[in-house]
Amino acid sequence: MPDVQTLEAFSPTVLAADLIWQQHMLADFFAGLAPADWERPTEKGGWTLRQTVAHLASVAGLYHQALEAALNGTPLKVAGVSVQDDLLDFNKQQIAQRADTPPEALVKELFQWLDTAAERTSSLNASQLSLTVDLFAYNRPITVAELLGGQIAHPGLVHAAQLANGVGSKPLWNRYPPDFLNRQLTRFFGLMSHAYWLKRAGSRVASANLRVRGGGSWHIIMNPQGGDWGEGLAAHPSVTYWFTSADAMCCALTFQVDPLRAMFTGKALAYGNLILGLQMPSLFLT
Repeated sequence: MPDVQTLEAFSPTVLAADLIWQQHMLADFFAGLAPADWERPTEKGGWTLRQTVAHLASVAGLYHQALEAALNGTPLKVAGVSVQDDLLDFNKQQIAQRADTPPEALVKELFQWLDTAAERTSSLNASQLSLTVDLFAYNRPITVAELLGGQIAHPGLVHAAQLANGVGSKPLWNRYPPDFLNRQLTRFFGLMSHAYWLKRAGSRVASANLRVRGGGSWHIIMNPQGGDWGEGLAAHPSVTYWFTSADAMCCALTFQVDPLRAMFTGKALAYGNLILGLQMPSLFLT
């Protein structure tokens, strides 16, 4: 695992500033919604926009619990869940618990946790940022720095297309400055590596490089210990993905575009172990 404190995306000052900026951007987005928008589907057969925000609020609260557990040196205990397989049920339960919560209250809950994370970040030192906690959804302990990064990347990139789909607009990452989007991708790959599904992958040992034309590069390593990740390229990758733009990469990573379609339309290339390349989406939590 990389020393995330050496990466700009996980600098305390940058994390705090990005938490605030992300919240302001989301506030502008939510302010432009009509009442009917909240019940529109964000994906075919998927959640409504209100359910998506309920999910974002619940995960932000979960990240806060994990953060406090890591800083206090205590185990994270979440009722009814203990392993990765429990994640889907956890998400359903959390959304159901908020079924009667008005949209404005869901947004307030989400912003409360983003505010709390921003305030907490400014007071943390290097040793605190490197503390870890076991979180049931992930395959290995996650650091405080990565949890704080997740508070930004989960609503701001993982679900950035879903939110926009609900009102028929472009994914929210199209509104981001290039440097902010680059940091979001770094945080995303950290979450992605932790979300590697060991039960599905078994004893697989492999690596993948992901590159954006004129942009950044990242790598994911898969192994029975949970794997690794980082900025830059891994030596001797099993498969390499190349994207024409950050938007094309984000669309593929968030399953807005099928990988094969991305390649057929010239927005992406893949070379190396192409069988692994096609299997990779199924090896990570969705």
